[in-house]
Amino acid sequence: MSAGSITAEHPHAVESTLAGISFHPEYKTWKQIGSTERIENHTIRVILGNDHAIRAIADNHINPWPNGTMIGKVTWHEQREPSGVIVPGEFVQVEFMIRDSTKYRATAGWGWGRWIGTDLKPDGHTADFASTHCVDCHHAVQRNDYVFTMPINALKGGAK
Repeated sequence: MSAGSITAEHPHAVESTLAGISFHPEYKTWKQIGSTERIENHTIRVILGNDHAIRAIADNHINPWPNGTMIGKVTWHEQREPSGVIVPGEFVQVEFMIRDSTKYRATAGWGWGRWIGTDLKPDGHTADFASTHCVDCHHAVQRNDYVFTMPINALKGGAK
């Protein structure tokens, strides 16, 4: 559906970004591949990968990631429980990186999209938002195929 996706939680169509990146509600079924915390803005993030991403991780084929890979990042404000434990609080946004080295050649081989708030409003006021914001920031990790959070890898000392 080019206008976006309709889900039980979001009965309205979720708009695509100005660059034409579609929202993918199936991200909720993807597997967790990492997590991050942004201390400066008090947010926590869960990094998810679609089946292509999970296969690429298993095959150690993540630099570059194969076409078809989708990486999602879901962000919440931190909420501190009375016990001191930090848990997800208010939902902030969901973001996607979609690997297609041909289609997205102009943006480092990735399609980039971000949807803000519970109404999932597409971020960006211009069609070149991905170039001027996403790629510019992710350029710092160009050596990792523009991916900041490397996947959890059991071979690096985790449970086997």
